[in-house]
Amino acid sequence: MEAKPLIYQAETGLWQCNNSNFIKNEFDPFCPCFIEINQKTWKASWKGQFVFIDWSDFSLPLNILDSIELVTKSKLKSGKVAVTHLREINNLLSKLTRIWPKRIKDFSQLEINDFNDIWESLDVHSRSTFRQLIVEIAKSSQKSLNSFSCIIKNWHARTKVKTLRRVLNWDPEFGALTSTELELFKDKLRNKVPFSSQHCSARLLSMVMLEIMKRPQQLLSMKSNALIIVESNNIREYFLVVPKSKYQSGEPSERWSISRELADEINAFSKIPSIASLQNKFDRLLLWDNKGLHLHGQMSSQWALSAIKKYVTSLNITSPRTNRLLHVTPYRLRHTVATRMSFQGVARDVIQNILEHTDSSSAQAYIDTVGSYIVPEMERVERNMGNIFQQLNDIFFKGKISSDLKKSQIFIPIFEANPMPVGSCGKDPLIHGQCKKNPFIACYNGCKDFIAWKDANHSAALMYVENELQRWNASEGIKDRSKSIQNFENVHQAILEVIQKVETFKI
Repeated sequence: MEAKPLIYQAETGLWQCNNSNFIKNEFDPFCPCFIEINQKTWKASWKGQFVFIDWSDFSLPLNILDSIELVTKSKLKSGKVAVTHLREINNLLSKLTRIWPKRIKDFSQLEINDFNDIWESLDVHSRSTFRQLIVEIAKSSQKSLNSFSCIIKNWHARTKVKTLRRVLNWDPEFGALTSTELELFKDKLRNKVPFSSQHCSARLLSMVMLEIMKRPQQLLSMKSNALIIVESNNIREYFLVVPKSKYQSGEPSERWSISRELADEINAFSKIPSIASLQNKFDRLLLWDNKGLHLHGQMSSQWALSAIKKYVTSLNITSPRTNRLLHVTPYRLRHTVATRMSFQGVARDVIQNILEHTDSSSAQAYIDTVGSYIVPEMERVERNMGNIFQQLNDIFFKGKISSDLKKSQIFIPIFEANPMPVGSCGKDPLIHGQCKKNPFIACYNGCKDFIAWKDANHSAALMYVENELQRWNASEGIKDRSKSIQNFENVHQAILEVIQKVETFKI
């Protein structure tokens, strides 16, 4: 049975269908939302979630509720706020019900001292909502509030700003992943183990976040044809068309460059019969079959958070930092990549642009993590720590151990009369040509052709890297040196893995 169309009622400014009235919210004009208004109950479905408010739940004076309801309706119709503004109003009214002064029956009776008492009793988010309500009510109906609405405009909702504190403090559960944790996670992502469609979606969502760092809601809102391939002069480029979110909602979607490997993963994902069927039905790229999808037409951020947690749990990754299962969330991946960019010397404005932040303070927090870099202290563990590195084998060191020293030898880059070889290259230079990478750093750090010599003095190699780390840490110009520090950290870890493997090596 076909749904009846909504008809606009000019006299009320509302839309009507089957005797129900609707507010049309165009915060995102590319995806307008209709809020159903039935007596005292307002409800809507917005980007994978229900938004609901029952005005009869709040025991506030009738005039107070009527004023708030009026400005809320006006604001939703104006498109200045998203449908989720209803949730903010609902939370505020729940708090006001408990603390509202009994003598005040109308906003015209509210004085600055009353406002201050209410303000002090509210949390940060409710303060902002309450302040804005007073300003709007003063403009629309209660002119008597104008005198102090100008004063409260400049009040700070937060008594102390906590800008990405968990990122700055490298929180082991919510801050950025350390380099070892990130490599462990990436290593598992490369394995295409046959999971459920939910796990396939969570895996792909994680891979996309690690490349383009967008918010979960943005990625879950991508259309099924979001992957764009552009070919010019026999060169192919790959892009994802990503919708805007938050304060940028309503702006045109933007193309973001991705790797060919990720594009191949997306194509393979879209060829799964059950996924292809859902993509055709709901016109979304990242999804899986569940109740929320059929109810709202797309996945919500909470569904994505839950799916990624379950997926990571199934991977059974133990964090070497906490000795617990690795905790991964969409926003933790976003923090991680932004932090890695800051270590590579990427400018704050570039990070801000990629993250699509409206101001630079959040992006600055990632830059500041360079100055508070305590990861080396976590990961530069002493050699006598025993078998802690057994779980890290093959994360940084990808080569193999041999009791033979081949011709193409690799030396510790110390200029002295007696060079110390640590291994050899498994590639034949006559066939493959000379290697263009650093013949020490790149060998330990992930080269599959490196053959570490069992009898080499790998402890001397470790000492060399530790000295270089100390030298670089003491140098000036942290943006320029951060990439080198990261490379030396990885090599340091790789040499520790080699030392561990040599101890258990069998011919």
